[in-house]
Amino acid sequence: MSCTEFGWAMDQEVGPVAKLALMFLGDNAHDFSVAFTVEWLAKKMHCSKKRARSSLRRLEKKGLIFVNGESHPESSPKILWVRLRMAGMISIPARAVLS
Repeated sequence: MSCTEFGWAMDQEVGPVAKLALMFLGDNAHDFSVAFTVEWLAKKMHCSKKRARSSLRRLEKKGLIFVNGESHPESSPKILWVRLRMAGMISIPARAVLS
């Protein structure tokens, strides 16, 4: 558990479903980064993979996360690498990988 990242996630003003996603990412982050599958996030959130992806897109659009990359397109399940965009942290440009 990362108290710094989780506390930051709790303070963000986003919708309730996106906040839940951000809290799980913050809780599992290490050095502002986390690797996960959409399936894992959906299971933690008790929602569909579509809803989990939608939450990630919302967080990315609000500039709260950067999707740094993903595993090989043919690997299953697909792993995403995400950085949290916390105040005072150096921003790393991300490429859009969520579809």
